[in-house]
Amino acid sequence: MRTKSLLTALACAAAFYAYADEPSAPPPEEAAGPVTELPPVVVVATRTNTPSDELGRAFDIITAEELAAVKYPDLTAVLMDQPSITFKGYGPYDSNGQARVRGLSTYHTKLLVNGMPFMDASSTQVFPMLSGLSLGQVERIEVLKGVSSLQGTQAMGGVINIVTKRPAEGFHGKLSLEAGSHAHFTTRGEVTGRNDLADFTLTLGRVRERGISTVAHDAYGNVNLDDDHYRRMDYAGSVGLQLGENWRAEIGGLFQDIDEEYDSGYTYSDWMTGDTIAVADEDDVWVRRTMGNARLSGTGLLDDALDLELRYSAVRADRSYLNHGHETYRYVGTTQTAAAQGTYRFSERNDLTMGYEFLAERAQNYEAHKETLDREHRTHAVFGGYNTEPFDNLFLSLNLRYSYHSEFGDQLTADASAKYYFEQSGTTLRAAIGKGYRSPSVYELYAPPSPYYSQGGNPDLKPETNISWEAGVDQEFLEKRLRLSATYFENRVHNYIQSVFDAKTALYRYTQIQGMHARGVELAAVCQPTGQLRLKAAYTWQHARDTATGDKRVAYLPRNKATFEATWYPMEDKRLALSLGGAWTDHRWNGTGDKLEDFLLVHAAASYQLTQSLELYARIENLLNTNYTLADDYGTRYNTYGRCYYIGLTYQF
Repeated sequence: MRTKSLLTALACAAAFYAYADEPSAPPPEEAAGPVTELPPVVVVATRTNTPSDELGRAFDIITAEELAAVKYPDLTAVLMDQPSITFKGYGPYDSNGQARVRGLSTYHTKLLVNGMPFMDASSTQVFPMLSGLSLGQVERIEVLKGVSSLQGTQAMGGVINIVTKRPAEGFHGKLSLEAGSHAHFTTRGEVTGRNDLADFTLTLGRVRERGISTVAHDAYGNVNLDDDHYRRMDYAGSVGLQLGENWRAEIGGLFQDIDEEYDSGYTYSDWMTGDTIAVADEDDVWVRRTMGNARLSGTGLLDDALDLELRYSAVRADRSYLNHGHETYRYVGTTQTAAAQGTYRFSERNDLTMGYEFLAERAQNYEAHKETLDREHRTHAVFGGYNTEPFDNLFLSLNLRYSYHSEFGDQLTADASAKYYFEQSGTTLRAAIGKGYRSPSVYELYAPPSPYYSQGGNPDLKPETNISWEAGVDQEFLEKRLRLSATYFENRVHNYIQSVFDAKTALYRYTQIQGMHARGVELAAVCQPTGQLRLKAAYTWQHARDTATGDKRVAYLPRNKATFEATWYPMEDKRLALSLGGAWTDHRWNGTGDKLEDFLLVHAAASYQLTQSLELYARIENLLNTNYTLADDYGTRYNTYGRCYYIGLTYQF
């Protein structure tokens, strides 16, 4: 039925565009004339298009070309390969992914899609929804490290912004098929079109996998051998209208339907025999994610001096759990964001951005179909950012944000950065400092008590705040074909919130501790000796401790991490692409003090353009068949995948 729907949608789109009577333009790479390579644009740091060579902040950009060459299957695979990001995950395929930037928790990282939040307001601490995000329409991924005051609550450790592609001129389509280990099968179809008046994108994807047994063993040593399945349907689309020379309106959205199973290692005692029995098929999970957005933008107004933008987005995350075969839990989170902003360029070297943003976060919990929580937080904010180049090669940025929270009142945050480029030596010096905050989530404040593990929410919690600073140097060699960089950072969190075990009640409760301090060093090298070869390597040393217990290391945070990536196009026309990369993660400690060993994950991919329209590729994950652990909680160790093989075919027109 879904296949018929896809074919119908493709046919309708093709027919509609055929009658537009607009000739198709040649692909961008066939356009005549020389192409000037410009520095990539970064949006997340300043909320406006800013060339990357003018930012005094540490950031990484993963381009569409890199994603295509490495054949990353999803966003979580990308993040595992990034320096300064520690990844934790449990469950089948890429579900339940958590990413920590510079030692802070995953809920200190804000996830944006085209600049709009993609967060689950019903999760315990408003987690970014990293798992299950397809990369098919991604133009680039921006990873900003450190505080971003302009992005408001939760942007204390960093911000991840996924920027999607705008359709190319003409009518285009793509169909992708992939099969691999553990009965993995992915299908994806997309059609895009663009003419002088309108553009559209329509995508549909499906992922199925038999999976592996999530639980390796539990506290009783029982082995859980059942395979935990994963199924996902992705729907996405957008329509844009060009309203004259300077104005553009667009609407879009996505919907994800996820059905997965993962076991928590739960055991029970047989009342007749007294034997301890492991539940082999415990948790079935259904996840529905919806995001809709609308945007009206005016660019190049007042003789190219003014840009204006109005936007609205709504995100709904609906999670249902069937635990132990009979208990049903449901969590519904809704986030609405409305914003208006303008950027005025006084000159080529001075611009000012000002705006207003409204955020509403609502969380609803249900147990056995009975509502146990329904609360909403609202935040009004005004913000401003000033960027200037007072003289050649010196770039300064100052950002301010005033927020008013419905529960916690006023909050003022700010950040500033500076960067100077010594043109003769190819040396760049940069520094940044900022203050961020995170308001406690609805769940942390008002969660219903559980007789098994939690006393419930703590309404006495206060917002977390932090001061983050960094200083770094970049050096170019070999006519900019080699670039080395080094950054030192520190991050101090005040009123740090943790789930703390209370020995008197034998239950957990969210508690405000004194604080948390993270510091570290980031080293990176990027070398492109030829147009066909690109090499990347990075190393991160980081140390984080909570100040309430002295030098106790933060759980799941490795002291050292190293990453590498090599992409080679042996043929000048780049029809053949080969990549080899991976990450080494140092040993870690879980929440109960057990040591998790270090591990090295390596992946390889090869793709060949058989014809102008047809591409064949192969990918190997965990090439060395490493036995490793990402999560070990409450006596339960979660399995991870061994060596996996995938082969795919892509047809485009």
